[in-house]
Amino acid sequence: MTSPHIKQRGVGIIEAMIALALLMFAALSVSNLQTSSLLSMHISESHFSINEQSRDMLEVLKSNTFAAKQGLFNYDFEQSPLVDADTTPPVARIAQWKTDVADSLPKGDGKIECGAEKCTVTVKWVENIDGTLADQFFNIAGLL
Repeated sequence: MTSPHIKQRGVGIIEAMIALALLMFAALSVSNLQTSSLLSMHISESHFSINEQSRDMLEVLKSNTFAAKQGLFNYDFEQSPLVDADTTPPVARIAQWKTDVADSLPKGDGKIECGAEKCTVTVKWVENIDGTLADQFFNIAGLL
């Protein structure tokens, strides 16, 4: 006796739609992961640059200990040394450092504060944290 029902073969439309939905979800997840890793890599690169620039400035200050101890290299945020023909190499280097910080970071600026025994170098910039812009600071201090 033959059954009146015909056997189905192949894949139905529902199964194809579910497979396509799973594939799309996987593709979106990988895309989000790549975007997040690119953003993290960019932030990490900025932080590495900040660290290197700050350490370089500490070395400039250490190589000019006498003037640094007298506070001749103290500069606050939004204050830069005037550079002209009579400018000493350390002051010219500080002016270049502040320019480099401003150029390499969003709203970047630098501050140098030296006392009798140590100098503190501070870098300030704006960073996107969880969708909001926030001021960030990096401080490094070294003995003279």
